[in-house]
Amino acid sequence: MKYLKYLLYLILTLVVCLLLIGTFIKKVEYSSHVSINKPLKEVWAVYQDEGKMRDWLEGFESIELVKGNRNDIGSEYIVKMNQEGQTFEIKETLKSYKEFENINFDFDNEMMLMNYNTEFTENEIGTTIHSRSIVRGHGILMRAMMPFIKGSMIAQEEKNLRGLKEVIEANQKDYYPMKMMSLDSTIIESEKS
Repeated sequence: MKYLKYLLYLILTLVVCLLLIGTFIKKVEYSSHVSINKPLKEVWAVYQDEGKMRDWLEGFESIELVKGNRNDIGSEYIVKMNQEGQTFEIKETLKSYKEFENINFDFDNEMMLMNYNTEFTENEIGTTIHSRSIVRGHGILMRAMMPFIKGSMIAQEEKNLRGLKEVIEANQKDYYPMKMMSLDSTIIESEKS
């Protein structure tokens, strides 16, 4: 009986600690980056190619525009993900979009709100993608869990970026075919790559 009493005190202490953590921790932040041996425009195009997302974004099933126009600030999408056989939806809202520079989204589901910022920088060896996430749990219990699951969120982000790097570096699709003007001003496709 004495041990049961101590076990209950221990459980109560843990619950109180979790509630305190959830009260004071409002968000967690983390960042990651990957360098890719391809030019910026190709990296940008593959990153945006919805047909290739399932090749690098673990659990990705589909994305559907539900409000606004593609790439307009404020446009909303429903992203369907699958984790361990369970499909769930995430509402994605575009917060900023600067072609070849930056994309910023809010991802919202029943557990958390994530602001996800991606920056693209070209350098002498290719392109670097920097991601930065700010995650806020919905409710005190989810906020209390944030510090404990931060490591797995970082690991997932790094895995996704490594997968993206592999997909981009293996890419054979020409997203920007060169066009030349003929003397009569008609556009013809160049055979050069």
